[in-house]
Amino acid sequence: MIVRVDKGDTLAAIAERYHTNEADIVERNRLENMQVHVGMRLWVVGYLWHVWMPDDTLPKVCARYAVNEQDVRRVNGQFSIGKRIKIPV
Repeated sequence: MIVRVDKGDTLAAIAERYHTNEADIVERNRLENMQVHVGMRLWVVGYLWHVWMPDDTLPKVCARYAVNEQDVRRVNGQFSIGKRIKIPV
């Protein structure tokens, strides 16, 4: 996923938000130092959390996050109301 750096963002904050680590972000983006600046676009591989709601369907959730259904199935077990599921990004 491509992420835009916003005001106040740090590598640590971005890594925490997407459940990955700073070293991976630095390596994937070939950053020469550990600094980011507003407007910079970074390639991030990690995941987000989504709480399964009563009206959710897998196609609907996948469309919302622009992810593949097979990828979401691969990292999660059963889907049930109130369950937190991982959304790979």
